[in-house]
Amino acid sequence: MRNFRFWLPTAIGTLMAPVFLWAALDSTGAGHGSYDAAIVFYPLSMLILGLFAGVAANDAFATQILQTFSMVIVVGIAVLQFPFYGFVLSYAKLKNSWWLTAVAGIICLHLVGIGVWLVIAGVMWVTSG
Repeated sequence: MRNFRFWLPTAIGTLMAPVFLWAALDSTGAGHGSYDAAIVFYPLSMLILGLFAGVAANDAFATQILQTFSMVIVVGIAVLQFPFYGFVLSYAKLKNSWWLTAVAGIICLHLVGIGVWLVIAGVMWVTSG
């Protein structure tokens, strides 16, 4: 773990996290845009946000507390997601266990999906105008 190469994917994830956060926030347009980028980049955060939507709708105070709490959780997960991806990929390479390999495979599938979505979105953006 003291090797620089071990921490390189985590460093790359840390550098890419603000870029992906900005892209997701920019695409939402303060609630008037599309949530596609946020869903593609942060599926777990968006799932948690969707699960907490509408809970305790009868009590305004409880709704405000729940929304604030869920936003703290969602933003925390979103900020730490890509550095965590890098750490898991490095750690899975270091330790040969089947469950770490499975988690690393899921992470790789998500990263490939992000890449494919970015290519498709870029082609659609270029061809639209």
